[in-house]
Amino acid sequence: MIWTTLVALLIALTASGCKKDTPEPKPEGAFRQVTLKGFSYICPTILKPVQLADREQKAQLFTLYGDDVTNSIACSVKELEGDDDFTLEDAQEALAELLREFPDATGQAYPDGVLLRKSGVNPQLGKENIYMTMRLMVSGNKLFTLVFNYTESNKVILSKYVDPVINSIQAPK
Repeated sequence: MIWTTLVALLIALTASGCKKDTPEPKPEGAFRQVTLKGFSYICPTILKPVQLADREQKAQLFTLYGDDVTNSIACSVKELEGDDDFTLEDAQEALAELLREFPDATGQAYPDGVLLRKSGVNPQLGKENIYMTMRLMVSGNKLFTLVFNYTESNKVILSKYVDPVINSIQAPK
């Protein structure tokens, strides 16, 4: 199903880059407005944009340290197949599938998508706890996905930004 593929892609992106011994940045409180294929959200200016090889501009990545996606916001837009309207029932089914895949996660279904939160140690990335919040939003035939990750060592710096970013997401008008 599309959700499993999407989650696998996001996990691969998250696992693809982890830097050690990086300097701690100075906390900042400012945000920038970001738009991707009509979807918009705010992004803390402490996270810097990373240039992706994405000619169609279907994805964005903002990181705390270079290409370290364990402390980042990653988002993408994907075209959905079919003409059916997305419903709360669809969201509940998607959430159930995600929770089967990530039994230690918590989540909530919305009429326009899903919110999933998870934390834990990924042995491929080391021994540090990683916090992940993922918001999936459907508008028309587009699926917007935003994943906000941060490590235990950056919890003080980044955790305060998660809810404002997630709550700022808006569908195209």
